[in-house]
Amino acid sequence: MKTLLIKLDKGCTGSELRMFELIQHLYWIDGHYQDTWCKLFNSKGYQRSVVHAEKTRERILAQIRKMHPTATWWEVDMIGSKRLLDVQAKRRQSYLLTLKFS
Repeated sequence: MKTLLIKLDKGCTGSELRMFELIQHLYWIDGHYQDTWCKLFNSKGYQRSVVHAEKTRERILAQIRKMHPTATWWEVDMIGSKRLLDVQAKRRQSYLLTLKFS
């Protein structure tokens, strides 16, 4: 089983930059609603964010299939700043994308 590791940050170009922006947006959605009253009371805004996050995950999967069509498994790890304010402001972020092929 072959494994490919890709570091994504704001210095990437092309498809990798698009992947970075999608992943960064997904983490922003999660960081924006993490441990808030909206989540506690399951508000309309929170429900919309859950739907939006799912659509963003689908876009990430589509981008992975576009970049590496033979990938069978993927995982994203945040290797940049994990502070909530940095995630919400979309700054000092970088990610490690792990792809596995059969």
